[in-house]
Amino acid sequence: MHLTEGKKSRELWTTYIVLIDCQLYQKSVKVYVLEFTRDRKMMSVLCSHKQMDVMFSKGAPESIIARCTKLLCNSDGSVVPLTAAFRAELESRFASFGDETLRCLALAFKTVPHGQQTISHDNENDLTFIGLVGMLDPPRKEVRDAMLACMTAGIRVIVVTGDNKSTAESICRKIGAFDNLVDFSGLSYTASEFERLPAMQQTTALQRMTLFSRVEPSHKRMLVEALQNQNEVVAMTGDGVNDAPALKKADIGIAMGSGTAVAKSASDMVLADDNFASIVAVCLFSCIFVIVISFWLILKHTSHSSSA
Repeated sequence: MHLTEGKKSRELWTTYIVLIDCQLYQKSVKVYVLEFTRDRKMMSVLCSHKQMDVMFSKGAPESIIARCTKLLCNSDGSVVPLTAAFRAELESRFASFGDETLRCLALAFKTVPHGQQTISHDNENDLTFIGLVGMLDPPRKEVRDAMLACMTAGIRVIVVTGDNKSTAESICRKIGAFDNLVDFSGLSYTASEFERLPAMQQTTALQRMTLFSRVEPSHKRMLVEALQNQNEVVAMTGDGVNDAPALKKADIGIAMGSGTAVAKSASDMVLADDNFASIVAVCLFSCIFVIVISFWLILKHTSHSSSA
């Protein structure tokens, strides 16, 4: 079956996608790796097998799709132009994956001249799209109750993630951050959307923001500083080397137990079980401790007054 632009969209997803024979992959030699960077949101690997050299790329769907001009499809593995209609269908399917809280990864490839030993960012164009991968990483069951406990206690939680906006919003629905809401306007921003706002609108957005998606490490420190400028006491969680500046800047830096040594050294406390609910428990015990100490001081003062 050959794919034509006018056919129903489901035909795009019911055709067989041919990538590469498993034995061929196992026999291929990895020649060069172009590492992932946050600005590109993708990585590429140059592989060689006999007389065929291929660059394979994977990354955020919006980054991969923007660099593709062709589409691998049909049972014979033929390649067709990536038309505007196909591109719209891919973006629609990508969005639907996000609505199902699936983290998405797009795959693509490109043949390169035989014998090429390196690849650069300039090679990451005119790619052939292979497919989308959806990965389910559900939030822990206890997170929803912890979110409710925070709201009840007057603790404001801002979800900061590198995920795409659609996936992040769906996760926020599941954990109770967006309960009973259909329109997230004013509550959900990507980093690029926030940066495009005028200064006054950024100040207003910070007062309501619940979700900050597609962020880079520099955005985390910026967010901490902006909230502190509004006289907020900020606790920040993180686990990577790039999180260290934001963890150090926060009033309370909280590193994950599975995080890097750099993140832990920059933090005030380490969350051994990597569990958000544990932060809520710490806040509860801290409040109890303050109440007990305050009560003890009052009794002590009353006792001294009686003695006098």
